[in-house]
Amino acid sequence: YQGIQIETLLAKSFQSSSEHYELARVKGARIVVSDEVPEGRKLNESLVKNLTGGDQIHARNPYEKPFSFDPTHTLWMYGNHKPVITGMDHGIWRRIYLVPFTVTISEEKKRPQEELWEVFRGEISGVLNWALEGWRDFRENGLVVPEAVKNATLEYKSESDTLEAFINEKCIENPEIKIHTTKLFQLFKDWAKENNESGQIRSNRALIGLLRERGFQVLPGSQNKHFVHGLGAEAEEAETWVN
Repeated sequence: YQGIQIETLLAKSFQSSSEHYELARVKGARIVVSDEVPEGRKLNESLVKNLTGGDQIHARNPYEKPFSFDPTHTLWMYGNHKPVITGMDHGIWRRIYLVPFTVTISEEKKRPQEELWEVFRGEISGVLNWALEGWRDFRENGLVVPEAVKNATLEYKSESDTLEAFINEKCIENPEIKIHTTKLFQLFKDWAKENNESGQIRSNRALIGLLRERGFQVLPGSQNKHFVHGLGAEAEEAETWVN
């Protein structure tokens, strides 16, 4: 077990040397737990991918040489607020499992922490047996994600999907229309600026890739211009699909 500062996992305008020191602490850990997630902060997605992938992690301790190590841990974050995720690629979302804790303990049912520890100490053998049962189930069946976790994670992803929000608010879907990709990207940039959502899609090429992932056809037209078929700008006269 090892703790990690939540600031290490959040996006910042500059990189601090303390980040490498924090990463050095997770070497050999089986579970790494951050402190509470603050409201409205963006996740450092590239770092989280690095921490939760199979590639080596590069770190160093103060006044020592850099070193690399293989990850052995599961990363756990908690809090009343979810970190902001702007990337919609499979690379980040396949790493995310949102486990909802929906129970609120009333004041009359709350107990002092030391009293709870005494209860746990009396049940330690049962807790160990329960953990061993879970380990055997994982070894035989792998990680089976509960429906509640699946649904919460899908809702989280939907909330984070700025492209879907843009399409719903500013576009119309119709198989008989099309829109020039450059025009669509400009519409998206204007919408993102108005809604403080800039940063997710930074180029026309990135927009085309995400649209293709969602099943839209992006095809060349006259004068080597590319068009998104089946999508148009809301409240505007979109171009008719002409082969």
